[in-house]
Amino acid sequence: MKNKCLLRIVSGKYRGKGLISPQDSTVRPTSARVKESLFNIIRFDLPGSDFLDVFCGTGQNGIEAASNGANVTFIDKNVSLVNKNISNIGLNESCRVICGDFKFILSSFAKNNEKFDFIFADPPYNEGLYEDIIDSAQYLLKENGKIILEHSRDFVIDNTFGLEVTDKRVYGSRALTFLGGK
Repeated sequence: MKNKCLLRIVSGKYRGKGLISPQDSTVRPTSARVKESLFNIIRFDLPGSDFLDVFCGTGQNGIEAASNGANVTFIDKNVSLVNKNISNIGLNESCRVICGDFKFILSSFAKNNEKFDFIFADPPYNEGLYEDIIDSAQYLLKENGKIILEHSRDFVIDNTFGLEVTDKRVYGSRALTFLGGK
């Protein structure tokens, strides 16, 4: 069966490598335009950083981060696509994949004092998960770390739990909001 959409790594060590795309609408990959813009913003801060990809789906954002030198942790309830893409790319040395509920996993990270430079989350848009993500992820940020949320253009984050919105970028129907510092 042919891929629904063709996903590619756009920069770094794995530039040009193709990724397996979802065959149905259960996963909504980040558009190429949004992904390329995101990584143009953070690319120079990625080497040696710790990047958390929550609701990773295909894993394309975490793989892009790894391609640019980040150590990546992927989280999703279904990790079959990300595992296939990691295997196909040959990326195993700087990543880990965790299957399960994001709240439980983020809580476990907090208990173990795990910290990240970047926490990227692209949850299902209409499930009301953004405040739960921010509330859980705020304790996992390293100094100067950023939470990056992908969401619909019209979505407004009501509660940032004391974090500052440091940037917001709109790309057609989608947007990225960057949160950091307390």
